[in-house]
Amino acid sequence: MQHNGAISISYPKPERHAPARGRSCGIALFLWGCLRLPLVALVLYLFRGAVLAGIERVFDITGITEYVIALASTPLTRGAILLSVTVVLSGLWVMIARSFDALTAYVSLVVAVCVALITAFGVAGTRRLYALPAIVILVANLVPDQIVSQLRRIERLQSWFMAIGVGIAELLSLQRYIRWLSSLIGGGAMSRRARSGVLTVLPGLALTSAAVALALDSGPLVPFEQMIRMSPGVSVIDTGDFNWIELDESGRYLYAAGHGLQHLRRYDLTDLSAPPLKSSGAATGGAQGFARDAEAGEIYVYNSETRNLLCFDLTTLELKRSFPLSDVSPGDPWVVVDRHSDTIVVVSEADIEIGTPFTVLSRSTGAVLDRRRFDAGNVLVHPHHPTIYLSFFRHRTGLIAYDLEHRVVLQEVKTDSRVDRMVYWGEAQEVLLALPTESEVARFDANTLERKGSLDSIFGVRTLVVDSARESLLCGSLATGILAVFDLETGQERARYYLGPWLRTIVVDADGGIAYVSANGALYRLNYSDID
Repeated sequence: MQHNGAISISYPKPERHAPARGRSCGIALFLWGCLRLPLVALVLYLFRGAVLAGIERVFDITGITEYVIALASTPLTRGAILLSVTVVLSGLWVMIARSFDALTAYVSLVVAVCVALITAFGVAGTRRLYALPAIVILVANLVPDQIVSQLRRIERLQSWFMAIGVGIAELLSLQRYIRWLSSLIGGGAMSRRARSGVLTVLPGLALTSAAVALALDSGPLVPFEQMIRMSPGVSVIDTGDFNWIELDESGRYLYAAGHGLQHLRRYDLTDLSAPPLKSSGAATGGAQGFARDAEAGEIYVYNSETRNLLCFDLTTLELKRSFPLSDVSPGDPWVVVDRHSDTIVVVSEADIEIGTPFTVLSRSTGAVLDRRRFDAGNVLVHPHHPTIYLSFFRHRTGLIAYDLEHRVVLQEVKTDSRVDRMVYWGEAQEVLLALPTESEVARFDANTLERKGSLDSIFGVRTLVVDSARESLLCGSLATGILAVFDLETGQERARYYLGPWLRTIVVDADGGIAYVSANGALYRLNYSDID
């Protein structure tokens, strides 16, 4: 090239490429950003036992359990709420965005949503404070770009936040997090017009709606879930907080106790329009369980409030006698009776580790025969021998076989932590034990407690009953409200029914293929004879 008589030569500048190291770093960050939440979920699942133990040490495990049940038992209704709220919020945002500038629209939307959510939560009977997470998510995700642009001076800090804010970045800045991921693999910047579209705010609105759906109490949602999912074969006998139930040998009478009942009840299944017969002479104190002895014509229950073991007439439910028993540890009491050794056993889950959680008494005299530090979560009586089995949910692990006649431990084996209910499978002479966190039912030899394998079950399996006539095992989930029927020989699932949350006890009338199920909320009748 010639300038003013001089010739200058220019050389083409070499193309500048991003260093290979930078590209590799960007790809690594992109993969980390995409996979980190699934990886966290996988780690939590693999180490769920340790995680649950840690949570229990720090937080109120009862409250967490109740919340998990509230979510797991009403998923379709909450999903419908999520979609509905997202549609409403999107429509509201479009209307406001067309009428105001970005900042005014943002403030107007936040104010309108705050008022609406606080009002809706009050009407639904949910604490208004539970609306706060949804409001925070909305405020953080929909911040206008003109405000965010003021933070460009600390852009490096923003990148660090996106990289290390696992869960928080996705929750509070989802759309910008998506744009950050796109930039790592060379994605182009979004145009101003594209940034003003509804699709850019949709992730934040969906997260807000999800927070609303997750925060609502389950009480008002359960009827809608049942309308959607309840099988035609399911009917509600009564409403209330029920725990232990037993069916008499004739199949006519159903006995019930529960935290929400101050008296034992007996339902006449041939005339459910008639009110149930209630016990008289003493209240049960909302005891969760009782023991029924048809041969003696008696039924036993422990009142934790008065600290008395009560004996009622099985026919009239009138109080016959009571025994003072003041040393039982505080907690839900189980009561079983064994006619072979003429003993009654009272077992507490020992919410507070004081007193005696395990007591054996003479049925005829009320004298204490044995005391142990067995704070069992469930107790099962062998139908043919003076033996009971104890499983543990909270303070220890293991399965124990205890001889009531000689008051000695026959066998003790290790089990998974947080095991639940048991049932005796007579044909195989096995004790079946529910493993809620594993979604399995463990099999143990009833004589030696040797582990004989396990059966696949449903998530959160808690309560079990065997239908020998159909060679089936009925499993109820505390968490999801599902009752499933499994073939005992093949382990295959034969049927599945949705009843409602907090399933607790199942008894069956095998002749008619009818199951009766207690729950915190209702007493159900299920016709499962269609699996024949």
